[in-house]
Amino acid sequence: MTFRSLRPLNLLMVALTQLVCWAYLRRSLPEGPFQVLGSFGLVILLVLSTVCITAAGYLINDVFDIAIDALNKPRQALPDAPELKQKTLRWYRVLNGLGLVLAVPVAYASGKPALLVIQVLTILLLWAYSAWWKRLPVIGNLVVAALTALSIALLYLYEPALWGGGTIPFDASIRQHTTAALLWLAAFAFILTWMREMVKDIEDLDGDQAEGCRTLPIVWGIPNTVRLIALLAGLVVGALTATIVVEGMLGNRKVVLIGLVFVVLLILPLAVWTLTLIRQHTPAGFHRHSNLLKLLMLGGLICLWLL
Repeated sequence: MTFRSLRPLNLLMVALTQLVCWAYLRRSLPEGPFQVLGSFGLVILLVLSTVCITAAGYLINDVFDIAIDALNKPRQALPDAPELKQKTLRWYRVLNGLGLVLAVPVAYASGKPALLVIQVLTILLLWAYSAWWKRLPVIGNLVVAALTALSIALLYLYEPALWGGGTIPFDASIRQHTTAALLWLAAFAFILTWMREMVKDIEDLDGDQAEGCRTLPIVWGIPNTVRLIALLAGLVVGALTATIVVEGMLGNRKVVLIGLVFVVLLILPLAVWTLTLIRQHTPAGFHRHSNLLKLLMLGGLICLWLL
């Protein structure tokens, strides 16, 4: 196991996403009776819990993908050595255990200790994904996309003030608008992650096929998979455009600024990304497009501040 196996840039993105969403909620609802989000310490514990469990997911994925990675990315693959595999599994258990422990005080602060089932379920889903589901069409992609959206929705689920727990002293319409913006970003992350997972499947097609996987590009073909990705991209562009229209109808005085930022950071880049994806024919090209979707996620975070 190496530091690179933990995908530090991906983990940084996970942490940044949760922190930006928290800062947005605190800015939008400064007088809210928060049980969790009002404490920076509790938020940091929740973020670190998410990062630890995500890192553990990367490690178990590397263990199950030794043969596939040896074909697709031999320089980054985990060596097929028993002692190294055992060391990686030990770190996998440590990170998952740490992720659960860090979430305990957050769950109790929310008044719902049962929320810890979310972390337990996440660990189980990441194991099942690595062991079985990632080798099947669609289901593996959707699991990863759902877990990515869940990392954002955690802020909503762990804070009773957002879903009606207790008395809400601030204006209900403001709370609803803020919550809708957070869930909008979660949906945006779900679709972009689903797209990215399909692009990665195309990139890894040779190794996956050699190991008997049945990913979407293998069972449905690369052209059809690209068409589905393009369709999802079109849905995102349509949803973003509709968001601008709705903000204008609601009388948002920043609608011109919102529209400009959406076009520059999301709509135009996503349209160009889709058009160039159709012309890709090499693993390196698909790899670039996979990474570019991470930048579009950053654009989504910036747009969140304007809603």
